[in-house]
Amino acid sequence: MKRLLKQIKYLLILTVLLGFLLANTFLIQPNSIRVRYETIASNKIPAGLDNYTILFFSDLHYNNYTTHHRAQKTINAINSVGANTVVYLGDLYDHPTHNEITEEIQTELVLLLQQIDAKYGKFAILGNHDYESEKASIKVRQTLNAANFEVLTNTNQKLFFGEEDYLELIAIDSLLLGAPDVSRAFKGISSTTFNIVITHCPDLYDELDYALTDLVLTGHSHGGQVYLPLLESYFRPYGAEKYFRGKHDLPNQPLLDITNGVGTTQIDARFNAPAEIVVYRLQRVD
Repeated sequence: MKRLLKQIKYLLILTVLLGFLLANTFLIQPNSIRVRYETIASNKIPAGLDNYTILFFSDLHYNNYTTHHRAQKTINAINSVGANTVVYLGDLYDHPTHNEITEEIQTELVLLLQQIDAKYGKFAILGNHDYESEKASIKVRQTLNAANFEVLTNTNQKLFFGEEDYLELIAIDSLLLGAPDVSRAFKGISSTTFNIVITHCPDLYDELDYALTDLVLTGHSHGGQVYLPLLESYFRPYGAEKYFRGKHDLPNQPLLDITNGVGTTQIDARFNAPAEIVVYRLQRVD
């Protein structure tokens, strides 16, 4: 009898643990958002840009699992940071060829994104879902432009803080479905300025000019979305096969940071890959 009671006890404990695991994976993590703070130091950062903050977020995947309520939580988290500049890294709507972007949905998302406040500009690139069709691409650009984001494609943009101090934002198109042009994006870039590369797919990292790059921010992989270290991940797409998760600080190469993104796709679940926005503080060193 004692042995049976002991077995029942263990079974109840396992049931509770499994219940918590499932709740965490399908309810808690998909509906939570963390702010990850990072600092990068360089003598190429102008004195006027010391402590300048740039917020990056990616993979909203609106109009499926990411609803108005969930997106609003993300917007609130973004505005709570008070970053100088905000950069979006692609995949605005989730599978837009299957989930129709109606006028109502588009207006709804424009109003949400318009709430994002960034004194020194809001910028965006497109991801693979944004290129699922020409119609989707047009609507994504319309949405971002209406929300006061400047969409960058294979180009570079000076981010000014004041009249003289600036850094370079180098935007490269999505490796998947897009048309990345690395040489065009780097045109006119100097190794003496602090240069940040933004692109949707992290595997494009190997094609960059490292001598002209100081920091690389990407998304796309969702950090695996459901990540089990011994079993790899649920979500490891093309374009994020070599580099798909976390920070990669390799010798004599620029730092690569792959954000988990804020939305979900294919399945509304997250485990060991929390939804996040990433804030980089620039630090001047002499």
